[in-house]
Amino acid sequence: MISNFEEAINQLIFQGYGILDNWLPEGLLSDLENSLVSRLEADYFHKAQIGNGSDQQRIGSVRGDEIFWLNENLAVPAEKEFLSIIGQFTDYLNVTCFAGIKSFEFHYAVYQSGTRYARHKDQFRSDDSRKYSMVFYLNRNWKAGDGGELMIYTQEDVKIEPVFGRLVFFKSELEHEVLLSNFERKSITGWLKDLAPVEVIG
Repeated sequence: MISNFEEAINQLIFQGYGILDNWLPEGLLSDLENSLVSRLEADYFHKAQIGNGSDQQRIGSVRGDEIFWLNENLAVPAEKEFLSIIGQFTDYLNVTCFAGIKSFEFHYAVYQSGTRYARHKDQFRSDDSRKYSMVFYLNRNWKAGDGGELMIYTQEDVKIEPVFGRLVFFKSELEHEVLLSNFERKSITGWLKDLAPVEVIG
């Protein structure tokens, strides 16, 4: 995995974001996809909100995804393996780049057809602890016209197709949006933070 870690970091350093295919093993991606679908079918997901703390609110026209937070204490084996790899990557990032990451948080996200997430930053006005954003796509057979692309707004705007196995890694201060999805768009989304860990209940 070290070569994968270095490639993600190098892309981030040179352009502020990274786009890497097959960063995770194929078998793990398939298991995570199955876990997401199982939890969705079991009705464990809830509508996502915008804002943080007491300011959270649900605005469907702005953000339309449903989410399920990953919790290592409640995780199935594939989720535990995924969180372990993220922990290894975080350690490597801290050692090589002095990133100061102290915790991370991830959730499954599903956008049904007709939903989107308007342009925004992952850092909150009252809390800038999210330093890096990571998105892993779990969409098999994505094709042009399916929508749900990620737009990252830098000096040159970048449009990223949400194909199966792709990782997008970028600074959380960058503005971005999820374009209108015309299919059931699935991902694991999360943040590397410089704040000490807080237990999240799934």
